[in-house]
Amino acid sequence: GWSQWQGYSSTSNFAQFPVTSMTHDNNTDDNIVGTSAGKIGILEMGATDDLGDEIVAHVETGYYNRGTDKRKACEAVHLTFRRGNSTATVEPVGFLEYSDSPNKWGRPRAIGLGTDGDTNPVVTFRSLGTYRRRAWRFTFSAPTDLVLVGVEEEFTVLEQ
Repeated sequence: GWSQWQGYSSTSNFAQFPVTSMTHDNNTDDNIVGTSAGKIGILEMGATDDLGDEIVAHVETGYYNRGTDKRKACEAVHLTFRRGNSTATVEPVGFLEYSDSPNKWGRPRAIGLGTDGDTNPVVTFRSLGTYRRRAWRFTFSAPTDLVLVGVEEEFTVLEQ
């Protein structure tokens, strides 16, 4: 699907991706990049920081109507993650938000991503209101491998 790369800074939040040049080294199979700040780095799937800055994943859906414009009651949302082991002393935390109309996001709900050794956490949120169309946003960062594996919503279509 379509995606957009952005950089993240704790002072400016999401911003333009700072990579301004890239080359591929055929000998090592590395993708080497240069940034607008003059730094040089290698793009790696296993990286736990971005040239010293925090890596923040951000996934945002479009608006889903679940096949009908009738009102729906969101009974539960189940988020399934896969994470690597970490030496961090604090549990990694992500955030879930939803929007029922453009540019109006609800308060972020913290997603506890398990303690060390909990490599397949499933987090459930219950009773998230009613809607006709809803978009979801997930934001998470951790000094460990972390993948949002799946999201499942339990809902009931309400009578008009």
